[in-house]
Amino acid sequence: MAQNLPILVVGGGIGGLTAAIALGRSGRRVKLIERAERFEPIGYGIQLGPNAFHVFDQLGIASDVLRQASLPEEGQLRDAITGDLIARLPMGDEIKRRYGNPYAVIHRGDLHEVLLDACDRVKTVDLENSCELKIFDDNGSKVTARTVTDRQIDAAALIAADGVWSRIRTQMFQDEPPQQFGYVAMRCLRPIEEFPRELAPNAVILWTGSRYHMIHYPLRGGKLFNVVVGFRLQAPGSDTSADPAQQMFSLFANACPEVRALLKYIDTSRYWDIVAFNPIPEWTKGRVALIGDAAHAMLQAMAQGACQAIEDSLTIAACIDENGEDYEAAFRKYHSGRLLRATRVQYMSRYMWEAIHVYGAMRNLRNDMFARMSSTDVLESLQWLYSRPVGVADRDAYCLSFAA
Repeated sequence: MAQNLPILVVGGGIGGLTAAIALGRSGRRVKLIERAERFEPIGYGIQLGPNAFHVFDQLGIASDVLRQASLPEEGQLRDAITGDLIARLPMGDEIKRRYGNPYAVIHRGDLHEVLLDACDRVKTVDLENSCELKIFDDNGSKVTARTVTDRQIDAAALIAADGVWSRIRTQMFQDEPPQQFGYVAMRCLRPIEEFPRELAPNAVILWTGSRYHMIHYPLRGGKLFNVVVGFRLQAPGSDTSADPAQQMFSLFANACPEVRALLKYIDTSRYWDIVAFNPIPEWTKGRVALIGDAAHAMLQAMAQGACQAIEDSLTIAACIDENGEDYEAAFRKYHSGRLLRATRVQYMSRYMWEAIHVYGAMRNLRNDMFARMSSTDVLESLQWLYSRPVGVADRDAYCLSFAA
């Protein structure tokens, strides 16, 4: 009976849509449900490393993504207090020569449009909005999902792409809620002509301060400029009764002139909590599997949250192809192949997050450690993350263990 049922994907974000494309291109029937009224992304800009484009190549959408993306010339790590350059990552042609694909930045809405268009071209994919899953049951031969409106959806298997606050993960494992780190983010996305030219170069620049950071880069071919700040909401010594905007300006008071000049553009009317969770040992159970933030939500310091969800999507589709209707076996292979790589990215993201926000003597140590690395050293240090795995079919690439 399950052979005639679709695979149910829950969540219409980057991971869910990419999974639908990968499964649909293999001829699988896919039913994707999204609780929001429209497919709209949360956030402004997103960074895509070469590893994301390795997957897009396999899905036939790399050129579509690149048409909407911008290619920064380099990445810079700078001290937000002194303004000094600490480390540099070559991008542009150099990173493409080394890893076979570019490093790009893109508006989340533009990436969503590319993914939605790709889904529309796959006749076996059905997308539905305003449909929120409440509970599911896996009886061993199929999965029955029930929505908040008490509608029943039968599926051969269930792939949860419902994010860091995944209701499906909670039902599967009764896990603890994600951790809130005390940090929040504020953003702005404005026409680039509003910014002084010297403050808006074609680069991804991360300014690292004491319990705060700022990152910025152009979008849409240099028409827009995206700026994000992250800071500890109740920093030691601050007035914890002050509103978030006041706390932001207080924390950034010791920043260099370039950083302080960009603060005035930030939209202080809204902020987002920074959340993640520690690596969990299991992502699958029977005919149900977690992907993306539902499986391995990570801090933003490596810019890999979306990229890892994209890798998950290709892998899980390849594992299903290999194992036919044996979804339990397919999901076990998916989990065993992806667990160590995603956990390493989670760990490195946590390490880099700590390194970005240290203060006092630790800040001096951090700066010295990174300053010892040449731009070539920095580029080569990411080989384990950005290289296309060698020696196997591309569709199985992300089921492999990674290089040291």
